[in-house]
Amino acid sequence: MIELIIAQDRESGKHGFVAKGHANYACREEDDIICAAVTALAAQAIGAVQDLTEVAMTYWTEPGDIGLRLTERKSESTSELEKVDLLLAALEIGCRQIELSYNTDSAKYVEVRVEESAT
Repeated sequence: MIELIIAQDRESGKHGFVAKGHANYACREEDDIICAAVTALAAQAIGAVQDLTEVAMTYWTEPGDIGLRLTERKSESTSELEKVDLLLAALEIGCRQIELSYNTDSAKYVEVRVEESAT
């Protein structure tokens, strides 16, 4: 199962995410449309934060592990943090749609959580 955890706090909103694991939806990993979809949404979120904001960030992409975190959250402007919050909200919406479309009572492929983090 893929776990997508989006980090947020009350002051700066959503400020990072990690997606770990494999959906195991298909027999072969390279044919797994759920893994491909979540990875595409996560990569798009990273690219959007990189290209559309001025925030300091770090990201990683490894098989079964992709994520992003802001490195200088406390010194970022409110308007830039609002942009990041919006872009990560879009990631959350897309992955929740996958979760609703593919998860069943007997099989869970994606789990999306938003967790409060320390400021």
